[in-house]
Amino acid sequence: MRTFKSAALNQALETPVHAINNPTKAEHLQWGTPQLFDNKLLPVLPFNVDLLPQSVAPWIEDICECMDGALIDFAACALMAALSATIGRKVCMQPKQHTNWLIAANLWGVMIGRPSTKKTPLLNEVLKPLKHFEKLARIENENLLTEYRAEQELAELKTKSNKTKAKDLLKKNKPDDAFQLLINEQFTPEQPVRKRYIVNDSTTPKLGELLSQNPQGLILIRDELSGWLRTLEKEDKGEDRAFYLECWNGTGSFTYDRIERGTIDIDHACLSVFGGIQPSKLIPCLQSQANGTGDDGLIERLQLAVYPDMPKFKFSDRPQKKQAYEEAIKVFEKLDNIPLEEESIVVKFDLEAQAVFNQWYINLNEVITDDKESYLESHLGKYPALFGKIALILHLCDFSETQLINKNTATKAIQWCEYLKSHARRIYSLANDEFASSKALFAKLEKLGDKFTVSSFMKNGWKHLTTKEEIHNALKELEDRHIIKGIKIETAGKSKTVYFINPELGIKLQKP
Repeated sequence: MRTFKSAALNQALETPVHAINNPTKAEHLQWGTPQLFDNKLLPVLPFNVDLLPQSVAPWIEDICECMDGALIDFAACALMAALSATIGRKVCMQPKQHTNWLIAANLWGVMIGRPSTKKTPLLNEVLKPLKHFEKLARIENENLLTEYRAEQELAELKTKSNKTKAKDLLKKNKPDDAFQLLINEQFTPEQPVRKRYIVNDSTTPKLGELLSQNPQGLILIRDELSGWLRTLEKEDKGEDRAFYLECWNGTGSFTYDRIERGTIDIDHACLSVFGGIQPSKLIPCLQSQANGTGDDGLIERLQLAVYPDMPKFKFSDRPQKKQAYEEAIKVFEKLDNIPLEEESIVVKFDLEAQAVFNQWYINLNEVITDDKESYLESHLGKYPALFGKIALILHLCDFSETQLINKNTATKAIQWCEYLKSHARRIYSLANDEFASSKALFAKLEKLGDKFTVSSFMKNGWKHLTTKEEIHNALKELEDRHIIKGIKIETAGKSKTVYFINPELGIKLQKP
């Protein structure tokens, strides 16, 4: 039994019901049948492996099979994010034939699932090609640094020698010759810059510096994306948030002016973002977006956002198929070797694919206008860019010999958008749960024991139970559902409401 602050109330609760007509146990009360919550999620489309580039699909299937039938949705979206980062801004696509509208390949996405859904091991497997590139770049940079240090020492020796010669020239009254000697013999070796692909934990100014050194683009990988989202919600992180929003476009620029670092010009701010998150940690971010406090399009930019149903367990204990990985890494190497020019290579649709995109684009805007689910409006409004990014990635993986995207690839991009739209509806519905506070209290009943008061939990800071309105609504809903019952207990001329839990729940309290 919970110990209450009021000794008088404790005494009242321990007094037999017939003495003061106050119940002490739930069994003393009349109960209706408890009505539990329906926690069913909105349906989503299953992932079709045919949507992946043909050249890497066997590798993704192999990864999931070796992980006992792990979610191919997570692996597929992680793959598309990794491919997008490898391309970066080196190649852009122009979705209209005559309009100067360019879309870079970079993608943002998130895997939504409980801790047991193998988000992290899947992500680690899919990122192996990029981690391999990181290792090679680090080794190359270490070798270049050795040469750089030798050149630096040689430059210092030359500088000292020239200073001595210049002094001799001054003594001979030849200041012009001394000046020309110091000017012409200036030699400062350029420090080699290590090529980067992945960033995990970086301050925003440091990330800006890395992007200025890697104009092809980078990918930010966070095992738990909630920490990144929470940081950007802080009031003093407005500039950081604006920076990330700019990086999503992949085709813009950004300039940092800081006392410590000076001026950092990022001519091409191109960043992909990918990670995992638990549903309960995503809901506050969605609600912030829904009520307008975080409605700047950050959440909507997570377009590769999936919240799939758990697959059936399929035991497997075999080595991965080496050939599948080798074929996949060839694709990554091909994309990595695309030359980086000052101006991005531009890819367009062929005539048939252009007709497919045009009709889809018109239909999408009609859906956005008529869609009664306003929370999806801004999310779907960014789907034309999503279409272009996916079509570009699929094209470069399987048909890089031509600069025209074909009809089949455009059709696959539509199927990707339909698949992701079904997940978007499920995800955004989490923020529109009218019973969020009631479910939150229901989930905590086991911790509260067989009876409790509001003071027992109001200071705990539980999600959805922080305001008086949320607590009031939660208590009323649970009472209406015959899950709890509030009884006023009179003691020492004062009254306090004690809530009893329906004893019929029994074991159900163990798994709310």
